[in-house]
Amino acid sequence: MIRKVLGKIIKSPWNAQYTKSVQNSYSNATVTGSSIEGKNVCISGATGDIGTALVRRFLIEKCHVILIGRSEEKLKKLCDQYNVKMDYMVMDLSIPAEIEKVYSDYVKKNRIDILINNAGVWGGAREKKFRNVPVVNLINTLNTNLKSAELLSKLLLEAYKREKNEISIINISSICSQFNSFGYSPYGISKAGLLGLTKDLNVKYGRYGATIRAILPGSVATKMGNIKVGDNIEGNNNILNRPALAEEIAALTAVYASDIGKYCVNNLTASAGEKI
Repeated sequence: MIRKVLGKIIKSPWNAQYTKSVQNSYSNATVTGSSIEGKNVCISGATGDIGTALVRRFLIEKCHVILIGRSEEKLKKLCDQYNVKMDYMVMDLSIPAEIEKVYSDYVKKNRIDILINNAGVWGGAREKKFRNVPVVNLINTLNTNLKSAELLSKLLLEAYKREKNEISIINISSICSQFNSFGYSPYGISKAGLLGLTKDLNVKYGRYGATIRAILPGSVATKMGNIKVGDNIEGNNNILNRPALAEEIAALTAVYASDIGKYCVNNLTASAGEKI
């Protein structure tokens, strides 16, 4: 009853249609007080919906952005959208050897202040029973969503731990990591693993000035959630009566990476009030 009442009270001010103007309204001012201006920010999964929102957000914050993705064509297209210089690395994050070669070479020659582990895949069919998930799907999902985050993080942290610089790492997990009966087993397992990785890295590298955090989005208006620009997004099963926007997740990520979020080292759930 409370959920139904709140859903009627809290209405979207833009008629629940996800448009370009809505995207732009979330992307026209700093949310960090310019405290991360000039920082080098590396974003994995940069060409996806949340990834592109992250790119836009950190460019607004006047950061130098480094992109990671599988498709050079998509990376170049993304770079061409903005009249600023961005670096990019082409690699398949499901293959650890590619990360160790391409990314480690970049880290040796270039500084990264903020790393956002955003890459994520569903893992094939949405099986309800774990035993029905093909092994190849499980391995690919764990490598892409979890192993890549571990490698990207550790290669960066090991490179800078002696300098005791304030490296910030933000892992984009998922509210699915908290479900006790979640159907997308490989995805849920990998995102739960990100939370364990976040805690482990904080214990091991916090003494060197690093801070590692995890954000757990709930339903987000993205292609992965079967939502595209122009769709009506009213009616999601939460008190906001809509899913979160990729731009909202990006803004929250920037806050966490800034001086404002410096002392926030716990996991943060950005779940739009969904039931766990």
